[in-house]
Parts: sequence; C-alpha cells; structure tokens
Amino acid sequence: MKTTDKQQLCALAQSLRDQIIAAVEQNGGHLASALGAVELCVALYQTLDFGVDHLVFDVGHQCYAYKLLTGRSLERLRREDGVSGFPTRLEGDDFGTGHAGTAISAALGLARADRILGRQSLSVAVVGDGALTNGQCYEALNDAGSAKIPMLVIINDNRMSIARNVGAMSQYLTKICRHKPYLRLKAGVKRVLRHAPGTYRRVDRFKRAVKQLVVPSGLFEDLGFAYAGPVDGHNIADLMEMIAFCRSLGRPAVLHVITKKGQGDPQAQAQPSRYHNVSVHDEPDEPGMQAASAGMGQHLCQMAMDDARICAITAAMPANTGLSSFAKAFPDRFFDVGIAEGHAVTMAAAMAAQGMKPFVPIYATFLQRAYDQIVHDVALQRLPVVILSDKSGFVGADGATHQGLYDGSFLHHIPNLTVYMPRDMNQLCQAMESASALDAPVVIRYGRQLPALIEGPDCPWPQWPVLRAGSDVVLFACGAMADSALGAAALLALEGVDAAVVDARTLKPLDEKMLDRMLHLPAVTVEEGAIEGGLGRAIQAWRCERGGAPTAVLGAADRVFYHAARARQLHMAGLTPQQICAYAHKVMGRFDGILENKA
Repeated sequence: MKTTDKQQLCALAQSLRDQIIAAVEQNGGHLASALGAVELCVALYQTLDFGVDHLVFDVGHQCYAYKLLTGRSLERLRREDGVSGFPTRLEGDDFGTGHAGTAISAALGLARADRILGRQSLSVAVVGDGALTNGQCYEALNDAGSAKIPMLVIINDNRMSIARNVGAMSQYLTKICRHKPYLRLKAGVKRVLRHAPGTYRRVDRFKRAVKQLVVPSGLFEDLGFAYAGPVDGHNIADLMEMIAFCRSLGRPAVLHVITKKGQGDPQAQAQPSRYHNVSVHDEPDEPGMQAASAGMGQHLCQMAMDDARICAITAAMPANTGLSSFAKAFPDRFFDVGIAEGHAVTMAAAMAAQGMKPFVPIYATFLQRAYDQIVHDVALQRLPVVILSDKSGFVGADGATHQGLYDGSFLHHIPNLTVYMPRDMNQLCQAMESASALDAPVVIRYGRQLPALIEGPDCPWPQWPVLRAGSDVVLFACGAMADSALGAAALLALEGVDAAVVDARTLKPLDEKMLDRMLHLPAVTVEEGAIEGGLGRAIQAWRCERGGAPTAVLGAADRVFYHAARARQLHMAGLTPQQICAYAHKVMGRFDGILENKA
C-alpha cells in the first residue's frame, strides 16, 4: 500500500466498503459507523506504521475497514469462529474497546509506556459516534494535554452517536465546522492557489495560523492540544496530509474530521440510526416472543398519561431502549443526556428528590458504568428512581464487551434497592407499575426479548408465584429462564420426576415464605447472569443456613463469554432445558458421578 497512488487508494476504499456491506448483510453488525470511517482507516494505515504506532478506536464501531486492512476476514464477522465486531487484543489490536469514552485514556497509556521503554511511536485515538459526550474523554484530554506527550486524537465527527448527537460539545463542533469566516478564507485561498500547487504547500502553515484566529477551537488549545481541521473525512489525500502534519508537531494534537455516517450506502446514510447496528437472525424469533424494549416504552407512555410526574431519561439510546414514542408524546418530560450513564442516574436521583418519578432505561452492559451513582446518589438516599436494566443476560454476536451478565451480581448487595426480574411482557408491565408506586429505588432487569405470557397465578410483588407444582425437586427460575425451567420440568415428567417450578422474580428481596415452603425439596436455581453474587448463590446460602436440601446453582460461570449465537451461549452456561434436567438428577442424588458446570 505504501506505493499505491491516490486513485488506487480510492478504489481500495470502495472495495473495503463493498466487503463491509456484504459482511453485515450476511452476519449483522455496525454498518453505518463502519462505512463512515473507511477513508479515515485507509489514510491512517497509509500514513503511519502500525507495527510501531498505536491505534485505538473509541467504542470500536468504526473498525471494520481496519480489520480488513490488517488481514482479517469479515466473512464470519461476529460469529463464534469469526472475528469480533469490536477491536480486541485476541486478534492483535493494541487495545480492546466496546464501551464509549476509553480510547483517549488508552492511547495516552500506550504513549506513556512507550516513552518509559524508549520506543519512538505515535498513539492515535479515533473518537467517534458521540463518544465525546462521555466524561472520561475529558478526564483523559485534561491529563494528556498537560503531559506534553506526542499523541493524536482524531474526532470522527458524523453528528451522530447511535441517535443524533445531543449536548453542548456537539453544538461546539458544529460551530467549528460551519464557521463562516474560516470557510470564506479557505475558499479564497483555494481559488488563488488553484494553479500553483507548490505555493499551496508553502503557505499551508500560514493558513493554519490564520485559522486559529477565526475558528473557535480554543477549548482544545486551552487543554494543551494543537487543533487541526475540520477536514473532509472522505478525502484520502487531505486526510493523509493532515495526519502527517499532526505527527510532525511533536505534541498532543486534535484532528477534526467530518464524515457521513453510512457513507456509500444510500439506505444507511439516509437512516443512520436504523442502520447503526444491523441484526441478522439465522432463525426467526420464537413464536410468542416480543421485543422487551418496545413493550416497555409503550407501557411507559400509558403510565405517563395518567401521572404527570413520570419522566424518562436515556443515555444516547432513545430508539434502542424503546423511548422514541415517549420522546414524541412527552417532549418536556424526555431527556437525552448523551453517552453519560452516571450523569443520567444522578440527575434522575435529583429529579426524584423533587417529587418526579424518573424511569431510566440503560443497557445492562452500560449500567455497570453507573455503579457508584446507583449506590451513592440513589440507594443511600432511598430515592424513587426506576432503572430499567435492558438487554440483560447473553447478547449473542455483540460478545464479551456487551454481555449483560454482571448487573444482577453488583445490584444484589446494594442496600435499599429492590430488583425485579419479570418472566414475560405482562409481568414487565406489572413490575413497572409496582415500581412506580413503591416510593423507593427499583431496578427492573430484562433481556432483549420476553415471552408475551407465561401462565401463572397472580400475586402481589415481590412474592414468587408457583408456575408448576411438584413434589420431587424444585426449580427456582428468574426472568425469561422460567420458560426454560418449565421445559425442563416437562422433560423430567417424562422420566417420572415431579418438578415444581417457582418464578423467583425478585433478586431483592428474597421471598422467604416461598423458600421456607420449598426448603425440604432438592433445588436447582436457573438464572441468565453471573453465578457469583447472583440470585442462585443467595438462595443456596439461605437454604444452607437453615439446613435445607441440596441446591445446585446454574448460570454464567466465572469466565469470559465471547461472541456466538445466544442459543450457543446458553448451552455454554448449562441453561438449556436438557442441561437443567441433568442438574435436577444430580441434586436428587440419582447419579453416582458428579456433574459439574464447566462452562
């Protein structure tokens, strides 16, 4: 590539774009973001030496072209035996990413390590898709600017995160790239120098100096960064020139790049939010299953019509968390705070302190970023915030960085907190209403899809209903795992085993009356979350302290679960009906050997 001319590089970019589109059509993935960064990846790869230099992508949605340039096939993107949809050290990337806000910190760490080790390198952080709305970026910018270590922060400005960007930083960047005095200056210089390309290079530094007088880029300069740009992010020649210029400065620099999310695909460019993450299912959704986020949003709208105190807060994901309809129906009670989960939770706590009823849906994998705020600002003050832990459990192709397996464990030990885990859509709506009336902090945990209805007796929250009576063994299942437990009970019945199934629908508090009622029966707990610190361990400890029958705990073992089909991940964790049956036999003492969950 180092000897490839500019025209050939444009052809290469088109080839990469075609491969990305084909791979996402086949496997799903982050389409619009990846398409917008193709020329940027080519220019970086062409200008720098990534055998020595470092490249870190914030979030990682933009990395597909770089994967192709570094010899990785996208043919089985996000599949169990293919490459990850995010940068990962397992594939040779400098630093693994998947959550917003980490790239500048990581790039600075790589640069500092190289300086100590005597290595000459440049660390580059590509920050895009609204990651600059995340507070860690500013912590890192503050540190890096004062460190005076050469590094490059590329702002991939596509005006979008997942939804359209919000906040003051988005407005600031828009002001920079639309600043009329600079645009007039730039156009005038090009007209004068159109027929004198050699002269253009000689006055280039002068042009940049004048730009600093008329472009409002003072924020980055005040933080200790040289500012360059804005530059067309789809012009490879201009990008290469600007990257080389920033490297030559020998100091921290920000390069502001303007790109179009979805570039090269008319559908993705017209609807970047819809084509941010494209899902492809090998099999159709199971009959009776519904999208939990959409159902939550619809019911929240109904609740808000009857209660003017209900408001909704999202961290840059209104559509993905089901709040689009709420935003349209109640614009004065809807708040998108950008990629800032901690801020969202603390703001919700303060609103609750003033008598509001805030509902805050956040993906389970991102909820862990707001742990301190849940403890310090919500739980300790016992403020009635309802947090909806969306996409909990296994997430399939998104893989290790996005698994919603840990929220149950870290929520379990927080005082004053009630945690609901509804088994179906009907129960989700009931849980929302119960939480709204509780006047205390509540987390409602649910996966991407829930069954429409799993029949069972009605009882007030937080009691645990018995979904199936039995006298030989009891299966305590939480959330959508109730369906798997019922399937296991049916298989056990064919083997002459009478299994009870209890819907353990609250992580906190435990239904001690139900536990006492089932104390004499061998038990199996089934949850789509981490075993350690989860519901199963709590039930096991409760029963053990009271001399109850043996208890087997099923869930995600203490290991990393990488990208694979969700059904495969459930099998790895021992959560299929057949595997639940095997553990029921074990706990009943029907096997001489020991069956262990080695997942």
